[in-house]
Amino acid sequence: MQWNKWIEKDSTINTGLQRYDSLDIDADDKKNLIVHFTTSVLPLIKKYCTINTILDVGCGNGRISHILSQTFRNVTAIDAFRKPNKTYLNNNINFISSSIEEFETTEKFDLILFWGVFYLMYFSGYDQVLIKCKSLLNKSGIIILADDKVRTIEKKENVPGWYDIDKLTQHVELEIFYDTIVNNYYRTIFLQDSNNFIKDI
Repeated sequence: MQWNKWIEKDSTINTGLQRYDSLDIDADDKKNLIVHFTTSVLPLIKKYCTINTILDVGCGNGRISHILSQTFRNVTAIDAFRKPNKTYLNNNINFISSSIEEFETTEKFDLILFWGVFYLMYFSGYDQVLIKCKSLLNKSGIIILADDKVRTIEKKENVPGWYDIDKLTQHVELEIFYDTIVNNYYRTIFLQDSNNFIKDI
């Protein structure tokens, strides 16, 4: 896997990476349009989280990073497969060509977001990725995982990228403090380090 190679538009690898519309603005799949994030998830982030610094993992064309940058101070957006759409560039977004596995920084984050990409972490091991993310969190920081519900709730183990979030959180000492289904499609899970768990929602 060549994590550091940019791919300008759709990925050519067969891992189910995000496909975009003909203008490379929004998702090609109507179930994953940006409006579902802005109306269902962004208000929860604003309501329940104290956020200044964000790490957007697998940011794709940058559409969600751009939305976040309009509300929060500093967004770091990483993707190993493609460049951001120029439409989504902003002064407070730092786009970096990297996978989460290879990402190196001294910065700590209030929010680490995996929007529709965590299931792809089976390449490196879900537990190892979450352990690394914990090391990048500020105290009381959160991790958000959002994936097709068939990869978690419906527990179809024959589905590529299926994972057991309950076992994972126990193994890496994370707590689920918010869990919802967005647009009857994405199971969206808010996680916090068990040692710093302060949320009661």
